[in-house]
Amino acid sequence: AIEAVDTLGPECDTLFVPAHLDWLERAGRLAFVEEKVGELEGGFPVVRVASRITGVEACDTHMAAVERAIERVGARVPTGNPMIVTIDHAANPALARRMADAAKARWHVAELIVTELSATIGSQLGPGAAGIGVAPMPRKE
Repeated sequence: AIEAVDTLGPECDTLFVPAHLDWLERAGRLAFVEEKVGELEGGFPVVRVASRITGVEACDTHMAAVERAIERVGARVPTGNPMIVTIDHAANPALARRMADAAKARWHVAELIVTELSATIGSQLGPGAAGIGVAPMPRKE
């Protein structure tokens, strides 16, 4: 199992896009995001959530940020390899469907999981936030 994690881990990624900045600001996380991507001034961040929320990229519009999140997570899995895709959303099923459709159009999606965003992350990113994660299907050797 450890060998599989070491092999597949670098091909996994998850990124999120908040629908607005209010919740990041209330949670005291906006400064951490802007530390990495610069002042957002009406823009939208793509963020990674781990032990803290880190800005990955800033985009002019919400949908541009969603598209960049999709592009970036998919870049880690070699082209054509089957993958597991997760879409997490905070009360935004229409965006989740759109993200799922985009993933299926671009990649070999072997398994798709769409679920609601956990309260832990959702409480910091707020309603309307969405995320996408990818992991390669485990290789059978």
